[in-house]
Amino acid sequence: MPSSLRREIEWLRDAKPNGSARKTRLLNHLITANSAVLEFVRAIIVKTENKGLYLPFASSVEVEELRSDALTVSYSTPNYELSDLIQKKTGIPPSSEDSASDLEYDVVYSILPLWDDRKESIPRKIVEESIGSLAQNGIGIFTFINRMVITNYAKRWHEELSAKGIYVSAIIDLPEGLYEPIYSFGTKIVVFSKEKIKKLFLAKIEVESDAPKIANFYLSQSNGPKPELGIWVERDAFLDFESYENEQIRKRTAVKLRKAYNGEMTPISAISTAVNVLRSATSSFDEAENAVYVPRFGSSKVVSRLSELREESQNQLSYFQILVDEKQVLPEFLKFFLNSDEGVAMRIHATGRLTFVTPLIYESLMALEVPVPSLKTQTEVLATLANLNKLENEVSRLKSRLEVAPASYSNIAKDMKDINNTGDRFEQWIESLPYPLATILKQYAVSDSNQERQEKLFHFFEAYSIFSAAILTAIYRRPQFNHKEIKNVDVDYFEKASFGAWVRLDRELAELFRKQINDPETIDTTLKGFQTEDRVLVNLISNKDVCSILQRTCEKRNKWKGHSGITSEEIYADHVRELGLDLSNLQKQLKDLYERIRLIRPIRLNCRRGEFINTVEPLTGSNPHFKKDEVVGEALDEDKLYFQVIDTGKTFEAPPFFVLKRSPIEVKNACFFFSRVEGDESLYVSYHFPNIPEYFEMGQPAFDTLKSILGN
Repeated sequence: MPSSLRREIEWLRDAKPNGSARKTRLLNHLITANSAVLEFVRAIIVKTENKGLYLPFASSVEVEELRSDALTVSYSTPNYELSDLIQKKTGIPPSSEDSASDLEYDVVYSILPLWDDRKESIPRKIVEESIGSLAQNGIGIFTFINRMVITNYAKRWHEELSAKGIYVSAIIDLPEGLYEPIYSFGTKIVVFSKEKIKKLFLAKIEVESDAPKIANFYLSQSNGPKPELGIWVERDAFLDFESYENEQIRKRTAVKLRKAYNGEMTPISAISTAVNVLRSATSSFDEAENAVYVPRFGSSKVVSRLSELREESQNQLSYFQILVDEKQVLPEFLKFFLNSDEGVAMRIHATGRLTFVTPLIYESLMALEVPVPSLKTQTEVLATLANLNKLENEVSRLKSRLEVAPASYSNIAKDMKDINNTGDRFEQWIESLPYPLATILKQYAVSDSNQERQEKLFHFFEAYSIFSAAILTAIYRRPQFNHKEIKNVDVDYFEKASFGAWVRLDRELAELFRKQINDPETIDTTLKGFQTEDRVLVNLISNKDVCSILQRTCEKRNKWKGHSGITSEEIYADHVRELGLDLSNLQKQLKDLYERIRLIRPIRLNCRRGEFINTVEPLTGSNPHFKKDEVVGEALDEDKLYFQVIDTGKTFEAPPFFVLKRSPIEVKNACFFFSRVEGDESLYVSYHFPNIPEYFEMGQPAFDTLKSILGN
């Protein structure tokens, strides 16, 4: 071993500050060659002419194992104690400081230290110093950790060696976990030569018996019977056998996907109008309707909305924003594919690595091919997916019912049978909703015009934001809650109430309840305020994902309604599809909420044995002819509506954000939602009753209620 390299290794061994002690331990722990590696080297030695072997960084096992295969063996080691041990076992003395450099060898071989520092790379120095001892037709064999073979840093080093007349002629993947449990590094054999071979030999040792076969195919410059045993490829085409294998997988997958999707494989670059990436944690993406967000690391979910990402801006640094050309691909369809098993696999393959974490880079993303069927097929696929999600939501709801009341299993089993056989589960879900909401969705379900379906869906989401605000406000008015904690909502927003104002109120109240139910100091007070012990009910009522869905649909309504002159049925159909996905997501988030709380209307009051008996109508489903039930407890006002918690039977007075007309007959049971203040009156509008779209109520009860809770 050259004295300059020995001195540097000894200096690293003795140095203590700045973490050098860790390097010391690595250097002192020389890696013993794996038997598969030794078999490969042995097969190479046997085929050489003079059989001169030099080991510039030797262990006792290597010298002992290979001395019988080589005519002459020289070795160096930075550890003097180890030198004495090798000489005692083999009878071969170590090379003197400079004797090795005066000779030429057919084979130079070493298991290099399994670490690397770019500034002071001992493995690099060992190769560069010892490769000079290689005969003109000799072979240099070294094992490296993966990053010294496949990174850009490694590529630049290989280019530097090429300029000096030393060429990489083979890269052979070694089995994973070769040196575990001591080291978890992945390793490879790299073969160097002074003669430049036009192509690069790639292989993968899977079992020890493969090693000599691979050596023979390398020496004969021929391909093995299967790629793992050796394949010659164009230089710079692949980094290693794993990247070659990834490309073959990609090709086979592309053939399968082309058939499965009935669409051509098309690179991201051809279906995108732009691909954006953030450069700092202080920046963020602009919201875009045609955007898809692809993670740069791992197999995380691809999303199509910023709201689906965490709010911290640094999280967005981990994503690409693809702006999709919607004339070719629907964003939700691209999201659907990239989140499928095949899509995830293709994203991982695009990184070029399967064995350790490496980022997806811009160039690889642009080259990533996805199946692109016709827009009609994409739309129908997404519609089918939406229907499957509805079934999944229904199963989730039934599971929740079973967990709450296992004794009702027979009814649940009946409903489950309906899922498996007949019955429109979406229609059944509609009929489980409170009447003011069910009537709107019923009209959506029976409409045959996409323009009207879009309108009804917007009506439903806006009505739901008001209905949700009514539940949250009814509970918030309870004495257990501090009425000075609402922020970012001004009562003036409701003089002419907007969809966005209701959503903002929903978000503030829901966030308040979430904080209180998750705080050990306030959880008991919160449950008392909700008049329940059912934490699930509190979580469902204050679900932040519901607020996010309402926010998204509000933004869509503002955007789509702000563009006049939309007449294309295809555009309306696309809008309905998107809103349908939002509706499916809402259904999934609501679960069995309206089996835990219901809207009721008192119609008669009696007193029996000192108790008030209220005859009420549960306002559920789209049929205006309601069943009757009884509520025992405090007297309920027949001129008001109430929310009732099912498990305790307790009630909350519903604020007058919506009203249900009792008469006359032509408007009986028509529901109207608060819209704005006009003078001394409140204007309510109907989302489902076309005969009387507006209704005026004397006074300002809804606005007064909002003033009482907002206090601003």
